[in-house]
Amino acid sequence: MENVNKSKKRKKRLSFFQHAKKEAKRGRYGKGSQLDDDTYQYFLRVMQIKPVDFETQEERNVFVNNVFAQLEGQEANCSFNQLASRVIENLIPWVEDEVLRNFGIKFCQDLRPICTDPFASHVLQTLVSNASSRSLSVDNSEQKSLQSLVLQICSYVLNNMEEFVWDTYANHIIRTCLECLSGIPSVSATGQNNSSQKSTLNDVSERTRVEREVPPEYKSLLREYVNRLILWPQLKEMSYDTLTSGLLQTVLYALRAVDEKLCKMFVKKLLNNCFLPGVGKSGECEDKKLPEDAQSIPELFYSEPAVRLMETAIAVSPTTKISTQFYAFIFIGRLIALSKDPLANFAVQRLLANCKCKVEFEAMFDEIADGFESIFSRGNIGVIVNLAQACVRLSTRQSQFIKNLMKALHCSDAEQNSLAYLVLGLVKHEDWKPNKEELSVQLNGSVLLQTMLKFNKPIKIVNSLMEMSASELKNIFCDPKGSHIMDAYMMSEYVGEKSRERMVRKLQGTYVALACSKHGSRALDAIWSAATMKQKLIIMDELAPKDAILNSNQFGHIISGKYGLSLYKYKAEDWKDVQGKEHRKKALFADIIGDVQKDSVK
Repeated sequence: MENVNKSKKRKKRLSFFQHAKKEAKRGRYGKGSQLDDDTYQYFLRVMQIKPVDFETQEERNVFVNNVFAQLEGQEANCSFNQLASRVIENLIPWVEDEVLRNFGIKFCQDLRPICTDPFASHVLQTLVSNASSRSLSVDNSEQKSLQSLVLQICSYVLNNMEEFVWDTYANHIIRTCLECLSGIPSVSATGQNNSSQKSTLNDVSERTRVEREVPPEYKSLLREYVNRLILWPQLKEMSYDTLTSGLLQTVLYALRAVDEKLCKMFVKKLLNNCFLPGVGKSGECEDKKLPEDAQSIPELFYSEPAVRLMETAIAVSPTTKISTQFYAFIFIGRLIALSKDPLANFAVQRLLANCKCKVEFEAMFDEIADGFESIFSRGNIGVIVNLAQACVRLSTRQSQFIKNLMKALHCSDAEQNSLAYLVLGLVKHEDWKPNKEELSVQLNGSVLLQTMLKFNKPIKIVNSLMEMSASELKNIFCDPKGSHIMDAYMMSEYVGEKSRERMVRKLQGTYVALACSKHGSRALDAIWSAATMKQKLIIMDELAPKDAILNSNQFGHIISGKYGLSLYKYKAEDWKDVQGKEHRKKALFADIIGDVQKDSVK
């Protein structure tokens, strides 16, 4: 039976274009509004042509403008069709400003059905996002007309906000309008950010970064949105609903970028009306099971939308006082119980990441200190990582952190040489297999070790790394999750020159393997960037005899060219002169770029 299952090949999923073409052969012309066969086939042909493939901008403009000319009089009707809406979305970023303005004017003649349609709503999002970004360009001749278009759409959505917030598609249009009015990166509009860009926008500083200064009219309309929300009697209900919670998070990001005073007022409103114990939405905790030792857990932790909203509120809080209120009213006395919960622990992480008061953090640390092992056992390592990062940021409780971590990992002082191994694998000492070369490096374990290397006294971590064999270190640095440890080791101001020297010598015999590895080569690069001339000579003496192996490898070839391996092999003195000039140049600008090689720990 097992062989039969293996022999069954999984069918390859059809692309959107392939599926649309297949449906057309069956006489089905897409979901949504029905198009005639000729129009549908036309959009299929257009979808096959990618604007980026044109050699010149003039050819691209002719193609895109021609498509929008064909849409004239049918702008809205075509947008209600699944295929046509996808084509229009893809082409809007490439259309000329005047054509975009004309399309927008005709498209927005009747916005109500568009805002709640599963296909046309995405076209509207893309339209308002592109019109907004172009309206902020100072050299744009259509600036005023595009601003008017953006204000028209955003004003209409505001006037109908009471209805639109509860609709799946209209809700996301409101989010896009808020992002456009504040000038922050748009993650709601489709087609505006690829997956890698969206992942960077999880960072609050990136999420609230103003790409361009917005005009006063935009800010005024944004404030009107928020002032109406503050007065809503359903604000508490919105906080506990997945759809509307996401909208309120967008409001917070937009306000943080534009108006900190109003942001503070809105956060306080959420804290007092939605988050404080006893004011949560009833009926949300029927199936929720928190740890047995959880006592008087606020009801908001029973609801994921509410927790996510609170995390955002903590992250954008413009003053330390508000963050302190969150800690005092919601978290204090409950940190261990919350840290052990699969949902609530993320809120604790956000609280720790945004703590700016040393005294307040020390109180948090002291409360969590006794719960290291139970938190570790639950697998919520993110709490421990954020605790370590706060120890670095506020320069406090570092030695206590290491002591509590060793206790949680059942690692005694006599066994501290295994600490790095235990942290990387996130295993307790009794589960450690010292003869096992292949260590399974955990992401959180790697981040935790990197953070601890930034402690004022990371000597226990340094010594435990030095206790590993060269082969074990090589395997760690060739791992995608472990390669960044070398960056932290070589760049930490508290890892001294002697410790770096020990690492360079410890890795002798592995440099060729590191150079020929995708991730090992970047670890080698981290060593090279911080190495002295003496240390570089050790590395080059090992690489030079193996230049043929390096040059035949994709990554080794890059290392060989970057380090000047050929020059070193045949003209070593010339190579030393070149390297000497680079070191002198680096020393000359050390005061400007910062000297990261300080001998603080030997």
